[in-house]
Amino acid sequence: MLPVKKILLNLYFWPLFALVTLLFVVGIPLFSLTVLLWPGKSIASFFRRGITKYGWAVCRLIPFMAPVKLDNRAGILPSPVIYVANHLSSVDPYCFGVVDSEYGMFTSWPFQIPVFKWMMKAAQYVDTRRGWEDISRQAHKLLADGCSLIIWPEGHRSRNGRLGDFQRGAFRLAVEANCPVVPVCFINTDTLLAPGCRFLSPARVKVVLLPALWPDPSHDKRKAIKQLCHDCHQIIGQELKEQQHGEIHS
Repeated sequence: MLPVKKILLNLYFWPLFALVTLLFVVGIPLFSLTVLLWPGKSIASFFRRGITKYGWAVCRLIPFMAPVKLDNRAGILPSPVIYVANHLSSVDPYCFGVVDSEYGMFTSWPFQIPVFKWMMKAAQYVDTRRGWEDISRQAHKLLADGCSLIIWPEGHRSRNGRLGDFQRGAFRLAVEANCPVVPVCFINTDTLLAPGCRFLSPARVKVVLLPALWPDPSHDKRKAIKQLCHDCHQIIGQELKEQQHGEIHS
């Protein structure tokens, strides 16, 4: 039997989530038409901004009693950057709405949802089911246009809360584009909605932006990619340990 708080949370959240989603599905395309007033902007840029605002509403506005918190230790960032994050839950992409930035996301499952699929394509999000050549070409185009990227280097959600091995695609892009990588830690999103679960659980969710890492120009390409991947994995892993230690002793 579900605890009362969990039942109340789900009875409150999901209807509002559906309403907010409907409003943004209608509103984002209408908002993108303002591109006619901004000749230097693309429709894709307006879609990306609109999706960010949608994420903000889902993780900050609806759960007003326990909104997702942002701990920004990266400071003011250049544009673009590559956000590299751990992946605990399907709510992680929504939680990126607390980060005020224009970004394209590397993802796969939203492309399988009818309405979301159209929105993702309009925003020029990167479909990771495609081959690396197409992925790399689109990613470099987004970076060249000044659009940041969000990449989940583990490739999938963690099933045990531990940080998995990192694939090196994100770091290869960073080295090739001489672009900084911003390590990102998601805290407690797996408590909020664990993989395989359909019901939310009360949780205090936090998104931590850590100081940016730059490719080392003294290394050759292969070594620079390997070093950047290693450093990012170490930094995120250490932050997760510290957050867990803090929760135990709080």
